[in-house]
Amino acid sequence: ALLQSILFTAAGTLIQDKVLYKMAASQFELGHLEAMESTVAQLRRVRPNSPLNDNALLLLATADSVSDKPDRGIARLSPLLDQSTDVGVVCQALWQRASLYEQNAQVEQAVQDYERFLTASDSPQRLIHARLRLMDLHYRLARFEQSEIYANQLLGQPNLDPESEQEAIYLRALALNKLERREPALEAIDTLIRKHPTTPYLHGAHYYRGLLLILFEKSDEAVKSLLVAARGESLDEPLRTNALRLAAMHLREKNDRPV
Repeated sequence: ALLQSILFTAAGTLIQDKVLYKMAASQFELGHLEAMESTVAQLRRVRPNSPLNDNALLLLATADSVSDKPDRGIARLSPLLDQSTDVGVVCQALWQRASLYEQNAQVEQAVQDYERFLTASDSPQRLIHARLRLMDLHYRLARFEQSEIYANQLLGQPNLDPESEQEAIYLRALALNKLERREPALEAIDTLIRKHPTTPYLHGAHYYRGLLLILFEKSDEAVKSLLVAARGESLDEPLRTNALRLAAMHLREKNDRPV
């Protein structure tokens, strides 16, 4: 009753907009998504020119992501991106639509939005994250040169946070390996292990280190890394199995050599 009284008293004002928007945001936080959508619809109906309507639309798109309805979120945001001239709104909409495209397995479209975000945003942390996503998505699209370019951009930044640095070094090593640039790939992996001995990429790094060392005919070192990889629960089971198989094969070869 109190809320309805406030809305009645403030009808047609920015106060009404703010009350309705905050109500919708609270309903989202509580997981009352249908009620939130009704509140946003009320805001847009009674105040079609409200400066908060764009923010309400962004809130709806966030709810679409939570509800695993990326198509609907993308459809909400696309007209907003075509029409809005507010840089802050555009950046947030690009960020959300890129994430929704990823959620919807539309990798190419996600790349386009993240790259557009790079030209629009001035948020240092968001720009780092956008480059991390682009590095990963280009790798998944088998564009290994582009993946390495974004990794190098990240690693060239001063004061890059440790988590982002580890991800960039690791994926740069994988891209270099795909490009058959084996020596710099091994150097990157060794740098990661040396600088970040507890990195979450440790077992993956040792797996690819073992493979590279086999190519360089350094079997003893390769076996050590492959055995570390085989013990790593964070590594996918097929890779752990392959690491153990390769290590066992090279140990048998070593034991079969004439003394």
